[in-house]
Parts: sequence; C-alpha cells; structure tokens
Amino acid sequence: GRLGRTGKRANQAFTFLVKGALAKWKQPLGYFLSHNAARKEQVKVLVIDILEALIDIGLKPVAVVSDQGSNMRGLSNGE
Repeated sequence: GRLGRTGKRANQAFTFLVKGALAKWKQPLGYFLSHNAARKEQVKVLVIDILEALIDIGLKPVAVVSDQGSNMRGLSNGE
C-alpha cells in the first residue's frame, strides 16, 4: 500500500468501514496490517485517504468514529 511494507509479521489489523447516516447500509472499505499499533502519522494518512476517496465518489462524510486508541486520540484536535 501507500505506506509501504516491512519484513515484520503483522499482529494488528486496522479496518475501515463506511456506514450510511440516513439510510441503513454499510460497506467495508479496506484494512491496514501492521506489526504492533499503527503510529498516529500513519493513521492520519490512511484516514485522509479514505475521506478523500469517499468525497471523490460523491459521498459526504459527516463523522469519523474510532475505538479511541492512543494512535487515534491526537487526530481529533487537528494534529
């Protein structure tokens, strides 16, 4: 993927899903495998890429929801 590969075996999976806000539907978009938790900088790149792809196909993202892991907390304040 865009963030490259390493020789380390993955032990974490970061998944993306899009869900309708007004209509009842959801669709898995993809996943990112990593050895240990993905760094905040990596997560930011992935989230921005997903949001841009959704906008490009005509969807209007209104929220991003996460499990609030430490690698996600810094994204909410514009870092």
